[in-house]
Amino acid sequence: MKRIFFIVIFLFLSSCFLHAQEDLGKEIRLAHQYYREKEFDKAELLYSKIYTATQAKVYFNYYTSCLTEQGKFEEAEKIIKKQIRKHKKDLSYLINLGYVYKLHNEFSDCEKQYQSALNQVSTHANVRSLAHTFQQYGEYEYAEKVYLKGRKLNLKKYRQELAQLYAVQKKYTPMISEYLDILKEEPRRNRQVQNNMQYYMDKDAGGDFSEILRRSLLKRIQMKDAPTTYNHLLIWYYLQKKEFDGALLQAKALDRRFPGSEDKEIFELAETAKIHNDLNTSENAYNYIVEKGKTSHYYVRSRVGLLDIAFLKMTQKSTQDLQELENLEQQYIQTLHELGINKQTMQSVIKLSKLQTFYLNKPENAEKILTEVIEMKEVPPSITAECKIALGDVLVYSNDLDYAALIYAQVEKANRGNTRGDLAKFKKAKLAYFINDFRWAKAQFNALKVSTSKPIANDAIFYSVMIADNTEGDSLQTALKAYAQAELLVERRKYTEAENILDSLLVGFSFHAIADEAYFLKAEIFSRIKAYPEAIKYYQKVVSDFPEDILADAALLKLGILYEEHLQQENEASTHYKKLILEYPESIYVSEARRRFRKIRKKTS
Repeated sequence: MKRIFFIVIFLFLSSCFLHAQEDLGKEIRLAHQYYREKEFDKAELLYSKIYTATQAKVYFNYYTSCLTEQGKFEEAEKIIKKQIRKHKKDLSYLINLGYVYKLHNEFSDCEKQYQSALNQVSTHANVRSLAHTFQQYGEYEYAEKVYLKGRKLNLKKYRQELAQLYAVQKKYTPMISEYLDILKEEPRRNRQVQNNMQYYMDKDAGGDFSEILRRSLLKRIQMKDAPTTYNHLLIWYYLQKKEFDGALLQAKALDRRFPGSEDKEIFELAETAKIHNDLNTSENAYNYIVEKGKTSHYYVRSRVGLLDIAFLKMTQKSTQDLQELENLEQQYIQTLHELGINKQTMQSVIKLSKLQTFYLNKPENAEKILTEVIEMKEVPPSITAECKIALGDVLVYSNDLDYAALIYAQVEKANRGNTRGDLAKFKKAKLAYFINDFRWAKAQFNALKVSTSKPIANDAIFYSVMIADNTEGDSLQTALKAYAQAELLVERRKYTEAENILDSLLVGFSFHAIADEAYFLKAEIFSRIKAYPEAIKYYQKVVSDFPEDILADAALLKLGILYEEHLQQENEASTHYKKLILEYPESIYVSEARRRFRKIRKKTS
């Protein structure tokens, strides 16, 4: 019986407690609502009641804030003094009192309370509590004094806390100094420091922070016994600013101090500069490693990188000199002879095949070297697949479409479910499209819509929709057949013949659904031969005359890229990216347009 009685009592008390907690929660939410709505008289009554019930300091602070907001300074002073007497070890109440004096323009009394709190700092808990309270009231100078006193007392160095405090005030010089001291004392925190620097560099519209960081690092590096973490941070800084030459200069200097220590960083810098088309810096970085000789782990890859740079410099010219092209071909052949054909040099074999086929019109030479590699037993399957795809492209150039289809089919079969297999399947489907087997080609493109490779999936969607649009209601498919023939000629670099077909197509089928594709392909031809004004003209025609058709969004992206990368007109590029983002929000190109738009805006803001 007693047991039942105690259970009943327990359940009753629990129920009462839960109801009380529920009521308290409602009062807290209501008090916060009144406070936000500046109904301080109502909030005051609730916070007073809540603090009495909970003794939580946060509600006491809200309570005193309500009093001061209503001008009840004497009442606020009275209850804070009561708390000071009651909680003598909690120095934050002195700051509460000082702030009330400040609001009431009693500045000398305010300073007296602040200084009293500061003078009594003796423990780490004091430092954290006082600094936090000072920061809450916007008293940053006193918060700084608290941390510095804590440092003087050897309680802790408080570097992170001071850095964050300086950041709030935009005092970037001392802020950076604290972070650099952190890096010197704890090199393992380099990623954390980089992340902090990145945050402020991203928000640095005027460039002030970035310049202070650069100068601070250059000054620190010159100090005696400066840690290499400073050099690495400066290299990282230059990389973020895309100042690859500055990064290379620092990396070389560090490598000369510690020979071989920076090979990896210099090689990666070369690769990054190449991606961003700073070909001269990339070339200098590769050369630096090559000059060390074969002892460097990155020697072979740097030799390959130098060939890449030569290829890019050659192909980016508006016109190519035949003798220079042949000299480059010999560089490839000689380098491959010296280094051998292996995983590291394989991309050079493929680049050589492209050079021989598409620039020197020597497809038979390209076919020969690719076949030799494919027949090597020691070559990994992945490299064999890449070489076979390259061979298929050479065969398409030579108009040997049947053999090309066979090669692509071999790659597809051996690489089901991966990107190489999907690429081979896509190229095989395009061959069917070229020979006017539109139904089968469309089925293959439909299957590739779910490819794990986004570019392949996007291209597959385009061809599937394009075939559907241009075969519906056209039993003879005359226009689509002519367009496919023109596209094949473009693949084979026979641009004049392709343009003639497109011109005839636009005369005979000017109102056909194929018209926007024809104008777009003309723009692509002019872009390939670097006749950019003509390319812009036809891309613009697609946008203005066919805004509802499948290629309008792609044309806008192409226009933006032409203006940004080839004509260096970033404002014009930004206009086209913005139009794409706003008018075609469902486009597959929106993410790329948004990325480029933000990059330009960041540079020009």
